[in-house]
Amino acid sequence: MSTYPTYKLGEIITDAIGGDWGKDPSFQDDSYELAYCIRGAEYKNWASEKGSTAALRKIKSTNLLKRQLKEGDIIVEISGGGPEQPVGRTEVITKDVLDNFKGKKVLCTNFLRLIRPNISVVDSVFLNHYLKFFYSTGEIIKYQAGSNNLRNLKFNDYLTIPIPLPPLATQHQIVSRIESLFAELDKAVEHLRAAQQQLKTYRQAVLNHWLNNEDGKWETVKLGEVAEIKRGRSKHRPRNDKSLFGGKYPFIQTGEIREANGGTITTFSQTYSEKGLAQSRLWPKGTLCLTIAANIAETAYLGFDACFPDSVVGILAQEDKLSLDYFNLFIQLIKQEIENKASATAQKNINVDFLENLGVSLPPLSEQQRIVEEIESRLSQAEAAEAHIAESLQKTEALRQSILKKAFSGELV
Repeated sequence: MSTYPTYKLGEIITDAIGGDWGKDPSFQDDSYELAYCIRGAEYKNWASEKGSTAALRKIKSTNLLKRQLKEGDIIVEISGGGPEQPVGRTEVITKDVLDNFKGKKVLCTNFLRLIRPNISVVDSVFLNHYLKFFYSTGEIIKYQAGSNNLRNLKFNDYLTIPIPLPPLATQHQIVSRIESLFAELDKAVEHLRAAQQQLKTYRQAVLNHWLNNEDGKWETVKLGEVAEIKRGRSKHRPRNDKSLFGGKYPFIQTGEIREANGGTITTFSQTYSEKGLAQSRLWPKGTLCLTIAANIAETAYLGFDACFPDSVVGILAQEDKLSLDYFNLFIQLIKQEIENKASATAQKNINVDFLENLGVSLPPLSEQQRIVEEIESRLSQAEAAEAHIAESLQKTEALRQSILKKAFSGELV
């Protein structure tokens, strides 16, 4: 519990001003001028980009007089979000942010709102750290309203949230301590991300070493000559007809294939009824699923009999000619090449004809099995390292929140 006195957010700011989206830069009117408009999209990479991807817009000059962002302002997301990302994210406008725009005027879109802290009582960076901490606790959910796909911040209520406020000199000390500790965490995260990338490079090198056929030592065959390749079925329209669902037949979708990441699908969130099954196809356990639309060439094995839509193909190998495990690894090797070819189409996708004619370097079956064993032996070590890195990244984020919690409870300085 904080040892500091608390004030309502509205009591420690001097202004709360809405944003403006203005008009297209080509708009002609002398009462408008060009300015950069920060959107919710800029929040994603704020740490590295500092809002520099903001959109250039034409804004009415009289609107800019009160909406132009200044150093120390905090921008609050008041509309957007969704079930997985509540509305209410914040960022502080620092000198680094304004320097990105080389003297050009900057404001925020009407989906954001600027709040201007009273700098005689509160440090802007301190306040932004607290608002971020408040957001991370999940308490922000109480201050939003709206539909599933668009949430709005109940801003007047938001202005009543309690802010622990030590003396200004102590705030400066806390900010300095937070940022020193965060800098150390950022270095750790940078090293972990670099290690993740090195493991990806290693994985690709292993696949290339064992599956490469540059010297032509293996026969290249068309996939359709050694495997059955069929699209999933979902004939009924509309696809979301409730009568199709709720039965005993698992219905797998592209997201579940992506999550399995080349492994085996062991859970499902949707099922078909008898009617759903009648307009689809039940694929056997062990089928290799491959996505052909949006997310291209993601693979996973069925861990049970299941149906899937026509954005997925099922692949069943001729067992005396092709090891599905070998082919799954081969797809991972050439995934980027397949994605590049898919991107060249009007709509990013591939089709059954493309897969049937896909050239596969095919050693004898016994050699395929040996290659799979060699690759999996090496990649299992990489996967263990990747899991350790992922756990470490989660711990750094937990530590970041712990630092903030101590900061605002009086334990950091």
